[in-house]
Amino acid sequence: MWAGLSFRYKILSTITGGISLALLLVGLATVIYIVYQYDKDELNKLQRRTKIITARLENELQSNEQTATMGEDELDAMVKNLSDMYRSDINLFDAYGNLLSSTQSAIYEQAIIARKMNAQAFLKFHEDFASQVVQEENIGRLNYTAAYMPLRNIFGDIIGYLNIPYFSKEKDLTDRISSFLIALINLYLIIFLILVALSLFMARALTTPLDLIRNHLKNTSLGGNPIFLEWHTKDEIGKLVTEYNSMIVALQHSANKLAQSEREGAWREMAKQVAHEIKNPLTPMKLNIQRLQMAFYEGKEDIKPLFDKVSSMLIKQIDTLSGIATSFSSFAQMPEGTPEKTDVNQLMREVTELFGNQKDVNITLDLTAHPAFVMADPSQLSRVLTNLVKNATQAFQEGRRGEILLQTEEDQSYIFLKVTDNGTGIPADLQQNIFVPSFSTKSSGMGLGLAISKKIINHAGGDIYFETEQGKGTTFTIKLPKISDH
Repeated sequence: MWAGLSFRYKILSTITGGISLALLLVGLATVIYIVYQYDKDELNKLQRRTKIITARLENELQSNEQTATMGEDELDAMVKNLSDMYRSDINLFDAYGNLLSSTQSAIYEQAIIARKMNAQAFLKFHEDFASQVVQEENIGRLNYTAAYMPLRNIFGDIIGYLNIPYFSKEKDLTDRISSFLIALINLYLIIFLILVALSLFMARALTTPLDLIRNHLKNTSLGGNPIFLEWHTKDEIGKLVTEYNSMIVALQHSANKLAQSEREGAWREMAKQVAHEIKNPLTPMKLNIQRLQMAFYEGKEDIKPLFDKVSSMLIKQIDTLSGIATSFSSFAQMPEGTPEKTDVNQLMREVTELFGNQKDVNITLDLTAHPAFVMADPSQLSRVLTNLVKNATQAFQEGRRGEILLQTEEDQSYIFLKVTDNGTGIPADLQQNIFVPSFSTKSSGMGLGLAISKKIINHAGGDIYFETEQGKGTTFTIKLPKISDH
């Protein structure tokens, strides 16, 4: 699928896809950082709160000389007062890790949690001599963070432990992330639209020169006027344009050499044909003149019959040479004609009338119900049709009645003129070169006639082709662009 996309769409997709991925990764990394920073800030707050409450408790306990005899109610009231002041749950343990007071007394009374301090935290104070312990704990499936600090008397001895559990405030984190994402999405949307616009501009800037080169390549043809490109920067596109211009120069040079070679080859071939056909009548002419000369020098008295016979033969051969010269001239200097709106049905009728009196030939018309108009020179098109019908009349075997069908057909774009005969068909060895110019006197009208016909039809923007079958006949079809009859 990717291979079938245009270069411009590939550039646009790559840039916008890269930008979208980059923005997504940045957004994801930012959310992860927000969560990390939030946890870190909450942990710092918990540690600071634990230190502050520990200091307050130590001051309260140290200022009370009757600490050892402090009643349970008085201790609970002091713990509750600090809990309300700092909005935190507080658990107070003695030096042996036994619960003294808690603002969460219900979970201890219902034996949800043992009335003992967490063993791991207790060991860290006694074995690792930690000054503060923060660790993850859980009640069933409920996870929370617990901070511990020792309580000391004026002599520095541990007299108890303070525990503050911290339950993560998911709503606060969610609100913070939501606020950030809303602001980020709005910002990213603006950035994305700006970058998409820039991507479109860049894609167009990169592909426009390629489209320009493509259009020029499409319009480049052998023998046409060379079209060069201008590019004023020495980037990759500039190098491509330079190579393109160099290729055009080389192509034009090759085209000129090829055209010259084709012209020289065509004229050489024509010259060979003309020379060969001229030699054919010259040989009998020379022999008959030599014969007449010999009779004259030998003093024969009755040379008039011979003179008349030689004269008649010479005139006939001179006419043949004249025909060859005329054919050569007509092909080389054939006028381009004047195209005009022409009804081909009318031309078909005129050609039928021209050949209507031929012996042993029946010509049938099968035309469209309405006029069929093309843009062509009517006299030249009539000449083509006349040549095709003439060839058809010469294609029949002796003793067989000829049938020629002249048809016009049409589709949405073209008019088709068909000349069909039931003759012998075109021999296989002649089919490939049937439209190639030939000046032979033995071609029965097939030589230059069809070459000139093809030249006329091609000049009118059409085409001419044939279908043939040995022993059954041939159909020549002329295809011309259709024009409106309005």
